[in-house]
Amino acid sequence: LICLGIMAFATVSMTLAQIEKHPSTDTTVVFRNGNKVFVPGPFLEQKPDVIDYGFYWEPPEVVISPNGRFAALKYYMSEIKYYDTFIYLANDGGKITKLKNSKVKSIEWTRDGQYIIGIGENTLRIWSLDGKLRALSFGNINSYVYYGDKVCVNIINYADHNGKAQDDYLTNTYSIPALKLLGSAPSFSCASKP
Repeated sequence: LICLGIMAFATVSMTLAQIEKHPSTDTTVVFRNGNKVFVPGPFLEQKPDVIDYGFYWEPPEVVISPNGRFAALKYYMSEIKYYDTFIYLANDGGKITKLKNSKVKSIEWTRDGQYIIGIGENTLRIWSLDGKLRALSFGNINSYVYYGDKVCVNIINYADHNGKAQDDYLTNTYSIPALKLLGSAPSFSCASKP
């Protein structure tokens, strides 16, 4: 009984210490015109009767649009196994929109600043400034390259070839923003940006 009491005390102490170390996810974005917009980040509720396993939101990756009027903020969970992501779109006038279906690994703006490209484990997503989404799903994305009005996506499909597992690589090129297939070829990677 004494050992159990000590273990419970150690767990509670560790939980309090971890809660104190969680970084704030609130962010103030400063735009080129000098406007500042406060973006409250996602919140992971901590309950006193639940052990804190160390999951928390990381401070966001902030990507400013080429024209400097918009910012995409990517928040992600600290634990990869329980990976979750939220993308917020903020403009220099103070409007903040949480984008739908935003579980992606990376984000970048199109050159014209009208769209955000997001790449996930197996999805290519494009959001417009009004939050509308276009998306494609694949087996597994190996890499991608965005250039001009196109995006090249290298896809891995796991296949069985006469009883032997083999990775099949395919490179597809899509138009931005329509995501219309422009070409496809067996290949291990996308060419570099021109």
